[in-house]
Amino acid sequence: SLASHGPSTPERPHVEEDAFHPHEFYGESKAEAERIAFSFGDRLPVTVIRPPRILGPGDRENLTFFKLGKQGIRLELSGGPRPLSLVDVEDVVDLLLVLAEKPEALGQAFFCAGPERLTLEEMQDLGAKALGFKTRTWRLSPAVLTALATAADGVTRLTGRKLPLNRKLARQLLAPAWTCSGAKAERLLGFRPRRGLAESITRSGEWYRAQGWL
Repeated sequence: SLASHGPSTPERPHVEEDAFHPHEFYGESKAEAERIAFSFGDRLPVTVIRPPRILGPGDRENLTFFKLGKQGIRLELSGGPRPLSLVDVEDVVDLLLVLAEKPEALGQAFFCAGPERLTLEEMQDLGAKALGFKTRTWRLSPAVLTALATAADGVTRLTGRKLPLNRKLARQLLAPAWTCSGAKAERLLGFRPRRGLAESITRSGEWYRAQGWL
């Protein structure tokens, strides 16, 4: 996962050779799992895929922003823009199949991402357009978002009800960038994601609606 590397900078996406600097426990667990997997490399064929945020049917990570859009809310965080790498779930599956077939992939790690990047605001706009939502922008400072997330965590602890906003998500949203380069997979394996992000966001939203999640 890209989470094992932690946030990038707006000017430079992560490449596979960058050191791990995970942002939270999830990223730490991914980094440690990768280290353990590669420790068996002399006995087992090991290849690692590191996707960023995944779009498409079944995705829950981005559902929050679609639910906000349905309620007419578009979040805009001050201090941006904060670019994100995203990838369609079908492109992740395609790369997994390539990795299973290509001997030159053994012992390597690969990001799965195209050159296209979006900000949170752009992602919300595409989702609203695809599903016909009319939204109004709520501009939040980092301090306000953090305070709201802290309050939401408190409500969750008291009531047991899981709210869409929490401090983990707030930390992710306030990072300067979450981007990665898919150049290595293209150079060594001839792989490049085929699906545009607007198409992927539309497919996600339509699937949420069909499943009654929106």
